[in-house]
Amino acid sequence: RDAIRLLNKQANGVGVLSLDDQVNEGGRVRSVRDILREKHPNGEPAHQSVIRAHEDMDYTEVHPVIFDSIDALSIKQAALRVNGAAGPSGADAQAWKRFATSFGVASDDLCSALACVARKIATSNVDPNGLAAYTACRLIALNKNPGVRPIGVGEAARRIIGKAILKVIKPDVLRVTGNL
Repeated sequence: RDAIRLLNKQANGVGVLSLDDQVNEGGRVRSVRDILREKHPNGEPAHQSVIRAHEDMDYTEVHPVIFDSIDALSIKQAALRVNGAAGPSGADAQAWKRFATSFGVASDDLCSALACVARKIATSNVDPNGLAAYTACRLIALNKNPGVRPIGVGEAARRIIGKAILKVIKPDVLRVTGNL
């Protein structure tokens, strides 16, 4: 939230643009909306040639039982470590910290529900259509003078779930990636 306020106040031409603002990009004056549409075309189905069949994959499968350690407490701890602006729902990291800690049983129930979602995402193939709201982002257009840079701000709940999952698999990720 503070970063957006700072960008809006900057006087040197860098800042957040509205969708109806006009920008001179490469000698052409166009709306921010048109520039963003061009930079983010409509999605299309993946080509089968780039999708590897499950049988062809060469990896050591992680047993789903390791994700049983994701519980309400791990979600609450992840919520306390998350930062950032609000996604499409309008609830930023500070709001989620409050949701997870300030409402007694209701907070515990919310954290338990998020833990169930985290375990489901980590242990099974979830239909992408069912994840549309989970993966949605709020789009912010930054004036790069010249040009426009799109920034997507995802939901804080997604960041919380990601932190809880990564806490479980962190040793494996570090072992595989080494010191990058």
